[in-house]
Amino acid sequence: MHFHVLGLGPVGSLVSHHLCKTLDTTKHGVVLIHKNAQQLKRANSVENTLKVERQGVVDTSTTSLSEIFDLAKQLRYEKKQAKHLSRNKPTSHNTTAGAYNPNARDSPLLPIESLIVALKAYTVVDSVKALLPRLTPTSTIVLLHNGMGVYERLVEDVFRNPEQRPHFIVAVNNHQFLTDERDGAGLGDKGLLTDTATAAKVKKLYLIDLNAATDVTQVFALPSPQVVPVTKTPFLDIVSKLTAAGIDAKLIPAKLEGVAFGQDVIIGGETRHTLYVSNDNDFQATVADPLKLPADLTRGLILNPNKFFVFAFSDSELPGYIPQQIRFTRQDD
Repeated sequence: MHFHVLGLGPVGSLVSHHLCKTLDTTKHGVVLIHKNAQQLKRANSVENTLKVERQGVVDTSTTSLSEIFDLAKQLRYEKKQAKHLSRNKPTSHNTTAGAYNPNARDSPLLPIESLIVALKAYTVVDSVKALLPRLTPTSTIVLLHNGMGVYERLVEDVFRNPEQRPHFIVAVNNHQFLTDERDGAGLGDKGLLTDTATAAKVKKLYLIDLNAATDVTQVFALPSPQVVPVTKTPFLDIVSKLTAAGIDAKLIPAKLEGVAFGQDVIIGGETRHTLYVSNDNDFQATVADPLKLPADLTRGLILNPNKFFVFAFSDSELPGYIPQQIRFTRQDD
């Protein structure tokens, strides 16, 4: 089986990395779907390598192939690559990265067996529509987007026929979701050497429940006595948890905005669920050391990578949580 990953931000990249580390590469592969040819060229230039840093240790993985989201652009790119390779007569396997093989299982002309979607919610439906020619009733779609209601839209607008509908794995249930409320302070907020760094104060997750709440689609004036609001319950105070673990508030990323559920773990003999929280570093590879002041002549730049924080929780802490159930439908999987 080949796992196609659409959306290569922090969550999509982390999932891809762990798939590469977990799967038997003689039977399975990971294919990254890029936005454009420029991203594809960059991926091929480093032989489709992903890097994840944990506690200062960099771990690398290599995916099977990279593609372009737009099939027509993908085929044009491969045609150019084939001409280039034929002129230069490559002598090693690495120089053919990204070249099109019409007989390969991961050819863009063949169906997608498993699609992992890690996009923003408002882009998911159109993106999946664009991949319809490659999706079949035996495909599996994993939704890891940051929003809700998308599965319902896909079922109602895209896959109306249950007999032709792919299998879905949905990261949250259909009436509850977690939302983050945060300030703009923390690592990356003031990144210049002349800036005074700020400390993160508000990074909180709340559980929102839509049950019994009023659909305000046709309500044109708020507040209204006829409107019943959603219920909002505090779930996780990220700053409090991280500072209690010894992380300085100035080293907590300013833009913590990626949230995804992970695999269950055993802690103290009890099964706990996990929640991954990631940041967007806005492509700032380095920032001024936030633990030093601008007047400090020893102040320099420090690395500012995307970071992942993992929190464990029990059923009682999130009663509405429905763990993902991954179902295989083929004997050779």
